[in-house]
Amino acid sequence: MKKPYDCEHRGPDIEEKEKFLKPCPFCGGSAWIDEIPPHTHVFFTDIPDCDGESFVFCENCSAAVSADTTDEVISLWNRRA
Repeated sequence: MKKPYDCEHRGPDIEEKEKFLKPCPFCGGSAWIDEIPPHTHVFFTDIPDCDGESFVFCENCSAAVSADTTDEVISLWNRRA
């Protein structure tokens, strides 16, 4: 699956979990997962620490959802109205 950029924090477990993603509910395109690991902002000290977050993006139409964990974001993405 094509990713817009190569993230060094993307491990093989993320690629394995991507196999469970349904196609985009809007266009039928393929989806991919990205995670922002927990971190502290060093240069911009007025920004609060990040507890981490996960995202699913459609590589075709750019639809996206976010959640606190990878399992949560997969569940949100795969849920259909």
